[in-house]
Amino acid sequence: MMTRDQDPHHSSREEIHLKTENLLDEGFASPEDSLNSFCLRVAQMPDLEPFLEAKRVAVDVDDLFSQIRWHIGQALQLLVEYPDLITDTPKRTNPFEFTGIPIEVPLLLRKYVLDARKVLFSDFRARRRGVPVAGWVFHMMIDGAIFRSVALLDRLARISFLVAPLPQTRIYFRSGQMATLAARFPCPETSQLAKIASGDVLSLLIDYRDGFTHTRMALSYVSGPLLSKRIITDDGKEKFQDERSWPPSYLVAVANAGYSMSIGALAEVTSFVDRQTPQSKYLEGEPKDNAS
Repeated sequence: MMTRDQDPHHSSREEIHLKTENLLDEGFASPEDSLNSFCLRVAQMPDLEPFLEAKRVAVDVDDLFSQIRWHIGQALQLLVEYPDLITDTPKRTNPFEFTGIPIEVPLLLRKYVLDARKVLFSDFRARRRGVPVAGWVFHMMIDGAIFRSVALLDRLARISFLVAPLPQTRIYFRSGQMATLAARFPCPETSQLAKIASGDVLSLLIDYRDGFTHTRMALSYVSGPLLSKRIITDDGKEKFQDERSWPPSYLVAVANAGYSMSIGALAEVTSFVDRQTPQSKYLEGEPKDNAS
């Protein structure tokens, strides 16, 4: 077995960490100024409902930004460390490697797969269900980032409704609810939030997330075997239709779209909070004991 020192693709841990940090800061920089302004402004709201609930939700917003960047960071580190395994142009050493297998095959043979239950690996070049473990983990990290972006947008929508105020039931960052907010409280911020919520990019994010949650996960050749449906045509002939496979770069792009949209929505919600809510008398840098 090849050791890490013998591996031509191996870099030092320090090099990998530095490259990953650079990629994360370039493509998924933390919106520190915006987050600081948002947190400060929400903290200055009165200690009354619904502002107390808005403060609680704001804590989630701050943490979700960090969680999204952590998941993306793990995915980027795998891209840096295993560029030959997680790539849009993999080497096809087996002519059948990128041809979908009938859906029934992994179900029928599951009990006969060696180490089928194994989920912990020390060697990310080891193969799981026919593909390297690195790709399987990479896809999970991307999924985690996308799901958290949708959750973050939903919390920003909830804060907007709390400070408006509008009746609270189940609030989501969707076109209908944000259009309602814009109609009831017309201003540049709500107009922009409604525009973001009605865009095709959000629809893509929701479809991706809902597919995982309710119907089927997105497939990629880096994370598992491709699957084919067996179809009987009207003339009685049999054919196979491969399911769609996502290249790694497009998986990262979906995560980037969700993260970027969250940053844009954060700025609008911060401005809307400032417009709708009174400030506490305890302003930045002013001790409570000296406040009048």
